[in-house]
Amino acid sequence: MIFLNPPRERNARRKKKRPPPPENDEGLCMGILQTSLNMGFIVLVFVIGSTKGEWLIDIVKYVQSTDNATTIGFSIDEFLPSMQWPEFRRVESLPKSLLYSALLSVIFYNVLIGIWFWIFNCGKQRKGFGDIEEDSTMFYDAVFSSFNVALLSAVSALIAWFTYSKGYSRLYTDVSDRGWLYFAVSVPALFLYHEIITYYRHRTLHSPALYKNVHFWRHWPKQTTWSLMVMHPVESVLILLQSLLPIFIIPTHIAVYFLLTMYTVHNDLVFHSSEKPFQQNHKKYKDVNFGASSVLLDWACGTLLFDAYNTYYSEPNYHNKEE
Repeated sequence: MIFLNPPRERNARRKKKRPPPPENDEGLCMGILQTSLNMGFIVLVFVIGSTKGEWLIDIVKYVQSTDNATTIGFSIDEFLPSMQWPEFRRVESLPKSLLYSALLSVIFYNVLIGIWFWIFNCGKQRKGFGDIEEDSTMFYDAVFSSFNVALLSAVSALIAWFTYSKGYSRLYTDVSDRGWLYFAVSVPALFLYHEIITYYRHRTLHSPALYKNVHFWRHWPKQTTWSLMVMHPVESVLILLQSLLPIFIIPTHIAVYFLLTMYTVHNDLVFHSSEKPFQQNHKKYKDVNFGASSVLLDWACGTLLFDAYNTYYSEPNYHNKEE
């Protein structure tokens, strides 16, 4: 069932209690800096390659309009000829836009992740509550993450091209178009939208069939620097569509959309890559703590379980799979 019962007593396992992390000023400062860089590279990745892709179209059109076309441009044209259907003629460089978007996103993603790994040495594989931890390595995490980044950026570029070509979007840039009251109300409204959709999407993915075939990928990796984007392609596209949907259904100021979407997408992606008790209890029991940005929906729906440092390293838990 999608809506699971409250957590029950599990069979006794060999457990080793995880000691609380040391709390000192140096650790706090490093944590703040690491979180800032974490947020920074997520924003850059989604801005450059995923969330909006119109700038890629503008760059390609500018290059095509110049007399000195590059050799690279001609070689790409040979392998990716322009679309000839009437509905595609407004932006004839769509294949190249998709290719550029995917390549640039993967490059920026891996460069920024590599810098983060080099500075903080966060790529050490730490035993957590992944279901098949021994099969997760940094190399495979990097491959899966890069594939998902390329996929998301290509899908985003396609949606951005459609928006650019058809001229349909509910985003607006002038606050006076809707007024300051609407602007202020749209902030909690958009946050609540993301909170509700994220909670029920995540909870639905923990139904036995979807967990086994889709969401299990998200519980697969150990915590490495590259495990952030390790997930089933279907789930990655669902997260992307959730973030892009307000563009087409809700009049939203571009600043509100940008900031809140970056915040919620960031929280959703790092949810399964954190050592905090809230996330670790989710990994351990599988049927609690589905929220990512806050505990609001978990508290309202009775799925909240928060025991400070009451998490244990144990054997894999297959609660969402048939015994």
